[in-house]
Amino acid sequence: MTGHDFPFRAGDRYSWSSGSQSETEIVSAGEVHFPTGMVVAADPAWSINPLEESDAVAANVPPGSYPVSLLVSVWRQPPASGVIPRSKVCASKVRISNDPVTQWMPAFPSESDQSVALGFAVDSGTASFFDFSAKDWLTARQDNDDWWDEISDVLLRDLYVLIEDQATGANAIIYECGMGDGSYEVWLGLNADGQIAEIFVDLELLSHSTGTVSRDSEVGPRAPG
Repeated sequence: MTGHDFPFRAGDRYSWSSGSQSETEIVSAGEVHFPTGMVVAADPAWSINPLEESDAVAANVPPGSYPVSLLVSVWRQPPASGVIPRSKVCASKVRISNDPVTQWMPAFPSESDQSVALGFAVDSGTASFFDFSAKDWLTARQDNDDWWDEISDVLLRDLYVLIEDQATGANAIIYECGMGDGSYEVWLGLNADGQIAEIFVDLELLSHSTGTVSRDSEVGPRAPG
């Protein structure tokens, strides 16, 4: 299964090799400000590998603030078990407009085949969205161990954290990657006029399921695809 093969919606159930089942939920993570319109999809701890515009800017969109949503898979347990439900992030997206997506293209295509998506590398188990102009502000925070400890606690509880620079208004959303470290594809959903309607990141978790549990019917658009 790839990003082409699952819908971004709540209520879908997936089975796993352990014999367990999970159900998807959609979490609204807030809005990110993009004053330059240069949307970065990257590991927020990129100081390990210096962040370059050509490798990090997934799309150029009209400047503005856009909502971010997370597709989360939840493993529920019987109340009597005393086990807290476990949740992992399967995918994320930035919604640029409400236009229907009519086609998908990779944000970082392979040089040898423009239809093949390359991913961005994750070494911290987390990913993020922010405007490229916020790079210096975020870089300055990366060396602060207390800051990392603080956001790690929030990520553990909420799966994401929205951070903001009070001085400039710059902000970023950092979220957990359900599969931890890896390389994750970014897809651009285009409307009928070829304009970007959404930016989608496949975190590959659902590709490790054994498939969906039967559902009466398919409703709504698939993402991407």
